[in-house]
Amino acid sequence: VSQSRYCDGRWLFNFDTGEIVQAQCKAYKCPVCGPKKTFFLKQFIQKYIDSWQNVTLWTFTFSSHVFEGMKLQEKLSLASKVWKTFRDLIAREKSMSDYQKKFQYLKVVELQENGSPHYHAVIDRFIRQQRINQLWKKAIQYNTSYTGTPGNANFSPPTKQLKKKNVGAYITKYSIVTGK
Repeated sequence: VSQSRYCDGRWLFNFDTGEIVQAQCKAYKCPVCGPKKTFFLKQFIQKYIDSWQNVTLWTFTFSSHVFEGMKLQEKLSLASKVWKTFRDLIAREKSMSDYQKKFQYLKVVELQENGSPHYHAVIDRFIRQQRINQLWKKAIQYNTSYTGTPGNANFSPPTKQLKKKNVGAYITKYSIVTGK
């Protein structure tokens, strides 16, 4: 039996039956546990968005200069703070209706080749891109000392929008790292 097929070779011995059973590591990167976890996560996501009327795909980026000199954990922590600030700015935004402010979303972080994080998000309603982009930039500037163009928020045009039935696969594509 190839050890690589079984949770990094971890096994348990059942003293009652004498049987040796595979340990469940439950890691997404595990070639045994990962696909099972991905399947259930995909189902959960699809069930969550079934009530949504629309699905709009957004990408929230940062300039790589924003993260200069930072370690990965610091970059991720800063990205998380920026997202919270962004949501707070939306909540206080007077030019947006209450309906627009209370959008539901799912987001995942992806690391670019240069190690800078950015977010992919699906949102349940249309929101004007220009205002969201302004608020995103303001949130980055609030949390950093960077004075250049800090990043962008863009939504995909209708021709590139996700079908609702594909959202689970799209989100899990970015949230799961499979091992080989």
